Amino acid sequence: MLGLKKKKELSGFTLLELVFEVALVCLLLASFTSIVKDYGAISGMLGKKIDKARLKIKGFQIVNGVARDLDTHRINFLPIIHPKGEIKFADGRVNPVSNNVSLKPASDSTAITSFALSWTESLLVLNLDKTGERGVACLKYLSKFRSFPKENFMALTNEFFFEAHVALAPISDKPSCYEIKVEAGKSMLWEIGNVRDLRVVVALVPIKKIYTVYLDRKNTLRYLGHRLGENIENQPILAGIKSIKFKTVDPNSEIMRLIFIGETFDGKKIVSGASNILTRLDLVDLII
Repeated sequence: MLGLKKKKELSGFTLLELVFEVALVCLLLASFTSIVKDYGAISGMLGKKIDKARLKIKGFQIVNGVARDLDTHRINFLPIIHPKGEIKFADGRVNPVSNNVSLKPASDSTAITSFALSWTESLLVLNLDKTGERGVACLKYLSKFRSFPKENFMALTNEFFFEAHVALAPISDKPSCYEIKVEAGKSMLWEIGNVRDLRVVVALVPIKKIYTVYLDRKNTLRYLGHRLGENIENQPILAGIKSIKFKTVDPNSEIMRLIFIGETFDGKKIVSGASNILTRLDLVDLII
């Protein structure tokens, strides 16, 4: 009898303990759920702030990069800002990226096209044959190219400039000179319609890069590289952006002030700006 009574007491104690533990678990689960909800809300807020901070940093990097690229030369030609939803070549043709459903530019955002030159590796053209295609050119500042080969050049005349493909062949007894073959090409930035005679070319400057920064319709900021009128790369920069806008302040000034305005999906706008340093010069002054 004593053993049975003790067994019942132990059973009762176990049941009571079980009920208590279940209640405690429920309480802990409720608390944990609340914590998870709070953490989710806080995480969402932090995510938005991080996105805004990233956009602020990236916006500055872009406009500062464009300004620095402008200072790789002193040619009086500023970056091109395309209207909302458009990226066009210099001759008015629509860039093929606009026909790509997933990569086409956003209809409510502008885009910018710019370029950088390697001015210290400029070639002075000494002579071209009657066709204007073949001749000899020598480096203006250096004894040899820092990197080789190069084929994408800005061709300068006393009145205008254009993008050209240039084949170079070193001259053995003249280490700073090259036999050249020049072909005018299409370009994102410069028309070739006014190129009638290549013999007017007086200098060739290697083009480091020609590029467009734009927002696609999937809200991803992108870097679109160009060469001789063709797209050669299209890389994502930053995702999750609602819209972007580029504009210049006092475009008639010799110094460009470029502004980037970006908007996040929570309605926050960020503004970043940068200026170049070097003023622009006429072509004649640049070539001398």
